[in-house]
Amino acid sequence: MSPGKVLDAVDRVISFISAAFIAVMVSILFYAVVMRYVLHSPPEWSIEITRFMFVWMVFLAAALVSRDDTHLNIGLFIDWLPARFKKPFRVLNLALSLLFCGVLIYQGMKIYPKVAQATSPTFGISMGWLYLPLTVGSALMSLFIVENIVRLLLDKPRQPASGEK
Repeated sequence: MSPGKVLDAVDRVISFISAAFIAVMVSILFYAVVMRYVLHSPPEWSIEITRFMFVWMVFLAAALVSRDDTHLNIGLFIDWLPARFKKPFRVLNLALSLLFCGVLIYQGMKIYPKVAQATSPTFGISMGWLYLPLTVGSALMSLFIVENIVRLLLDKPRQPASGEK
């Protein structure tokens, strides 16, 4: 199986998980609002579980937009550059993004053992689960940024997988 197909599969899994998290979070929060304002008995667990899911979703979605190269950026500066400087500037930008992801991975691994000892107030599970998305999401972003650098250097734009826009 080619690396592109593996990354397409990883992309699909991340997309599914992110969509599932959104659906579950909306359902839980709707339930919590109904319980709070209609039955006056709010569930204590709803905020904690949606917080965990939201953090995971943010970092997984950041990896997805890294692959699609749709992170927030200011293209105006690149548009002003002469054509011969656009590609090197884009590679430099991706390399700096990769460096930043490396810092996030390193710091995430450094803090994880400390926060993993603490437990969440409602469920009593390790708070490491709340900090783990930093490392996982940054590693996935790094993987997709490397793919973008290779594609840019080889002048091979990514073809959307079946089912993508």
